[in-house]
Amino acid sequence: MEKNWFFIINPKAGNGDFEKVWREIEGLALAQGIAYEAHFTTAQNDGCNKVKECIARGYRNFIVMGGDGTINEVVNGFFGQSEVLPEQLSMGLISQGTGNDWGRYYQHTSNPAQAFENIISRKSKQQDVGVITHSINGERKTSYFANIAGFGFDAQVVKSTNKMMARGRRKKSAYLINLLKCLINNKYLNASIQTDSNSITGEIFSISIGNGRYSGGGMMQTPYAIIDDGLLDITIYHRIPKLRVIKNVNRLYNGSIEKVKGVSCYRSTKVKISFTEEAFAETDGEIIGDSPYEISILPGALKVYGV
Repeated sequence: MEKNWFFIINPKAGNGDFEKVWREIEGLALAQGIAYEAHFTTAQNDGCNKVKECIARGYRNFIVMGGDGTINEVVNGFFGQSEVLPEQLSMGLISQGTGNDWGRYYQHTSNPAQAFENIISRKSKQQDVGVITHSINGERKTSYFANIAGFGFDAQVVKSTNKMMARGRRKKSAYLINLLKCLINNKYLNASIQTDSNSITGEIFSISIGNGRYSGGGMMQTPYAIIDDGLLDITIYHRIPKLRVIKNVNRLYNGSIEKVKGVSCYRSTKVKISFTEEAFAETDGEIIGDSPYEISILPGALKVYGV
């Protein structure tokens, strides 16, 4: 089945018009005699589990119809199985999410038919993958991310945004609303952060670790990240006043966040983060674990089609 395609489709992604888009894509596949199967996800981690099952059945090429969360599930399916080496697998995207931050990095087309044609042309690129080990009830776990990981305020906003999106709110507006709402109850966290060449301790507001450049529907928290350079871009927001955050939201969109007083940027092949209190993280918009965290990079580990 190496030449066949398997579709992982999130029916809740985007504007709810996935049925129309799927009929169009299915028609193109049938017209070109392309062999495929499809699965519509029904719950969290369903996509990840389905990918593992399909790899065991012989599938090697996957097409995501969804957004950043669905991409995250497929990537964790690739790297969380032991049937084959992840380098033997490939992924393409037909954007259906509302944030589409991973696709934004590649200036991915919003036209589903064109995206499909780009994928099956098999023009590919190798990109890095982030690895993060974390704790769940005292047990160490490993997760993977294609785009970005966040801690502190960033993770709080993502968690609240996910809840709002579950009630039907679009991601971009939900992210902005929760960015402001979470400021009211935000607590600074006591953190210890170790990069390749820097050691930072003290109270922090938020941390973003980018393999990619965009998050939150177009914000650039790691504006200089390069997705295939073998490095993690780290943006640390120290104990900065809440009013300063509000005044500089525009800098998250124009890529100049490092100019804000109290914001520091680094590059590293690995990062260790621990908090003195309980704290969760987000990876590609999915909430995970507790500290201590160890984050590293797998250079060129993921083959992507259509970019």
